Amino acid sequence: MKAWVGIPHFYIDNTPSPPEFGFAVDAAVNQLKAKGFNTDNELYIAAHSLGTVFAQAYVQSNPTKFAGQILMAGGLTRNHRSNNNETGKTEIKYDVPTITIAGTRDGLYRLTRAVEGYFHQVINIQESQAGKFPVKIIEGISHGTFMDEDILPSLVQSRDLIPSVSQQDGHSLISAAMLDFISSVRGGAKVELNAADDAAKKYIDPIVEGMMMEGSYNIRVPCYNLSTINPDTPNKCQRGNKWVTEAQKDMAGDLGGVTFDSFNNFHRVYSMFPHHLPQVKDEKYCKTKDCKLEGWTVAENYYERLEVMDTGFSATSALETKAKMLSRQQLHIHAGNASASFHELDENKHMCKDIN
Repeated sequence: MKAWVGIPHFYIDNTPSPPEFGFAVDAAVNQLKAKGFNTDNELYIAAHSLGTVFAQAYVQSNPTKFAGQILMAGGLTRNHRSNNNETGKTEIKYDVPTITIAGTRDGLYRLTRAVEGYFHQVINIQESQAGKFPVKIIEGISHGTFMDEDILPSLVQSRDLIPSVSQQDGHSLISAAMLDFISSVRGGAKVELNAADDAAKKYIDPIVEGMMMEGSYNIRVPCYNLSTINPDTPNKCQRGNKWVTEAQKDMAGDLGGVTFDSFNNFHRVYSMFPHHLPQVKDEKYCKTKDCKLEGWTVAENYYERLEVMDTGFSATSALETKAKMLSRQQLHIHAGNASASFHELDENKHMCKDIN
């Protein structure tokens, strides 16, 4: 197989920009044709970093031009996917097969954003699209590994992490992922790019688990029901934050044999009408030690403001979770200790630190 390579030239500081992107790509293709490239052959477009944002927009507007797309240190943006509320599966609303190649040591396109893409495009993707939008996460490569380490831009020099593999080895790993993808698009065997024994797989599973515990709004939208108790419809929306459920257990402390089970509900904690508060179910008060209490808490995840730009540059996990929980005094009263003291149980100045 013979490969032809064309490199678009951009006139504004040689940086890709939306107004000239299409013209630059067309000019590169025309240069290839002038050298003998047959446009009947498959045409693939590859982009790196911020270029991945512009490339995918151009490709989606011109899907018949390209057989496939390779995004490096950047990935398909969230506006190209939706959730099937019946099955809970992700549907990618994109026409051209696309691979995302990311590194575990990328300081600009965060590993967490790449894993978010892996969840939607590999783990949770609807069956009819399986294998069309693979994500390859390579251990040890950085943002600059995709480039020439001798001419890295200042932002990459200041923000990137230090790779643990040489640039030559990194280029080989990246090239292998490209070839596997192109072979798959051309009808070859589907390649599992991050198999269970893959070195980078050890990063993927715990990050996905953390997103699930957080109830990440980037996995599914929060339920935000009018009632304080959100519907338990995990295929459609996130009911609440599981970390807060664990924190409420710590807040309760030792209830002298009484158990307390709760679940969390996502709401905008600043809302007044309606006003959502944590509560013990049925306002139950225990009279015996084998009593079981149930209840609920309220929380809202708060994300970095620039995260909505979806460049992978900002943190994708919640900066904080605003939580409304029942105090230890309140739970001890419900557990049967009518004289429980707020001063003794809650004003100890370290409980919140311990929970965090």
